[in-house]
Amino acid sequence: MRGLRFYLAVPFVTASCVVLLLAGCGGSGEKTASVPELEEPQNPAGEVVRVAGAGGVGQKALAHWIAVQAATEYRTRPTQPAPAGVVPDPPLYRQCISQLRAEAAAAGIQHSHKPRPTDAKLKQACEAKYEALRQHVLLILASFQWLAGESAREGVTISDATVRKELERFRKGQFPSTAAFEAYLRNTGQTYQDELLRMRMDLYSNELARLAGAKAHATSQQGVFEAYLKATPAISRRWAAKTTCAPGYVMQNCSNYKGKLEPELHI
Repeated sequence: MRGLRFYLAVPFVTASCVVLLLAGCGGSGEKTASVPELEEPQNPAGEVVRVAGAGGVGQKALAHWIAVQAATEYRTRPTQPAPAGVVPDPPLYRQCISQLRAEAAAAGIQHSHKPRPTDAKLKQACEAKYEALRQHVLLILASFQWLAGESAREGVTISDATVRKELERFRKGQFPSTAAFEAYLRNTGQTYQDELLRMRMDLYSNELARLAGAKAHATSQQGVFEAYLKATPAISRRWAAKTTCAPGYVMQNCSNYKGKLEPELHI
């Protein structure tokens, strides 16, 4: 489990785990769903992404998951919280600059013939790191809302009991004890609710893969996966057309994006 990537270790959900979505119909008659953990209903001005027929992404959620992504990129299984500067701190990036200096010192650069990097150069590196993190996390969180919306569109959802059961199965397979799992959460800045959210998204993705495989008459798990890969461009285009991003937060999954990259559902 690294950053916001999906687990990819959860077996495809059986039909018995899937129940009809009974609420949340949009004006078009299509069933709708969202990921409320990413939204800020009390602060609409804090919303940076809005997906019609699904939900939005608020600044608080974005900042939280940027920190999680930075921490898990720094160390996949940290034994202590990441240093403060690992998470870029705009606009001045003082902690990030200090962290990069510390990393350079630890790597022995001060004893080499290379010139000592200036604060200006280190700040540029911090800015680039922050922008890369932000773009990546925006793509992931938009994909979370897309997965919820697409699952509702297909008439399925995953029960809370199934999410908890699969997370517990995953925990037992990856961590030697509950205490080790809780330490991992602390050291990456996550909560148990964050892990439930990520597991739910993974199960949504697996169920959508199962449906794609059934439509393609796939007879193996590899065939199911390939069918899902073929289906994701159409899913991505459908939901990108419904996704609007605030100025300064526009990326390839937004309908108001003007670049050459194609929308991408992270699975």
